[in-house]
Amino acid sequence: MPIDTIEVVKVERVAKTRVTRTIFELEYKVIIKNNGQALTDVEGIYSSGAAATTISDAQLIIGDIGANETLTPLDTAKFQHDRRSPFNPDDLSWSFTGEITNLPPDPGAAGKISIAGIDSDNYGIRDDIQRFIFLNYLNAEITQNALIDVAIILQNSLTSTTKNQAIQTAELLDRATECLIYATSMRVGENQISLENIEDAQDIHNALLSQVVNTEDRLNAYLNHQEFLGGETFSSAAMTQKSLKESCTFNVNQG
Repeated sequence: MPIDTIEVVKVERVAKTRVTRTIFELEYKVIIKNNGQALTDVEGIYSSGAAATTISDAQLIIGDIGANETLTPLDTAKFQHDRRSPFNPDDLSWSFTGEITNLPPDPGAAGKISIAGIDSDNYGIRDDIQRFIFLNYLNAEITQNALIDVAIILQNSLTSTTKNQAIQTAELLDRATECLIYATSMRVGENQISLENIEDAQDIHNALLSQVVNTEDRLNAYLNHQEFLGGETFSSAAMTQKSLKESCTFNVNQG
């Protein structure tokens, strides 16, 4: 999958070999930094907008890279360049692909057989939901953590069999949603809650909900849960960052 958390910190020339009178093969080592979660099977693809540069093998094999790690891969970038035009490393463009370390495989159709689904790594949420959260919010750890809490509660709502269970689940979901609103405000670097933050959180919540109730049985179970809540009212936190932050069950300062 495409990775947008890796940046090229520096490129350094390690070799220069004459090919013809004007053409040289250049070899550069590449220093990269991963600003997100630990990744595996990482590869880089590079290109150049300079007419004097010819790239025949644009692949850079990287492998594994830890969270927030700076790394110099063993593989190097090699290409030919016409010395009649000065070479500028900034002319190189980079993109990266990889997979999140320890992310479970897509359960596919098997994950839709039961309401509970498949949680192969005992993470606490279905594998397909875990993948949805981590793949869509790769570089937003606070949002990931908030969505994990929302997902756990939404999944529990599908197994509510009494009104009291449904009410308890709904109260927990309100707190988790408040944390999600806080997370959206932090994700965009704001220091106060805006209507846009609330709308963004609702959109994110709805996208997750559509994944959770992705079969007829799951949708019916969710609708049964909603019927239990008929006529009930619930309190909510004040729409301030301080109040919403207190609704989070995890250490937001580490997210």
